[in-house]
Amino acid sequence: MKSLLAPFIAIAILGFPVAQAETEGFTGSCETRICSWRRPVVEPPPGWFRDEGASRHYKLNAFAPNGSSFADAPAVMYALAVEKSSLPEKSLAAFLGRGHPSASGNGGTEVTPKPPLKTGDGKSFTALRYAPRPGSKEQHETVAYGEEGDYFLVFVVSARTAKYLDAAYPSFVDLLRGYTEVSKQR
Repeated sequence: MKSLLAPFIAIAILGFPVAQAETEGFTGSCETRICSWRRPVVEPPPGWFRDEGASRHYKLNAFAPNGSSFADAPAVMYALAVEKSSLPEKSLAAFLGRGHPSASGNGGTEVTPKPPLKTGDGKSFTALRYAPRPGSKEQHETVAYGEEGDYFLVFVVSARTAKYLDAAYPSFVDLLRGYTEVSKQR
């Protein structure tokens, strides 16, 4: 009986858990200064690996198919955490209103809403597919946007062609399902 009560006693003493985005932090050199960044904690889906060199270079969680690299793969995935306090936008709707970098200014990127994607703990992330205009050198991408605690979370699958994007999409869904938020004590 004592062992069954221990978790409840710990919660009563330490406080109730508060949900937070599951991120890990890093500090490194950013040209002429020291900077820090966070990335969502998520493991690569089957058939993919974390490219730690690309992750640190781009300051995110970078994934490539086994047997390739983030630089040369026909499709890659990445995840990043954007601290809300660093932006003027404080809501997910406002953050989405900023638009995708390739969708602004070139007049040809087609943006298509996709069904929401679920994380491992059942949270819905807004998903948008970005298709560049024919002849463009922009990547084909599906981006899932979410919000947890003090962060906007952005998960991306990016590919050279629509065919590669479609082939990588099931792994992208698995990547997002692998993400869960963590509870931290007050």
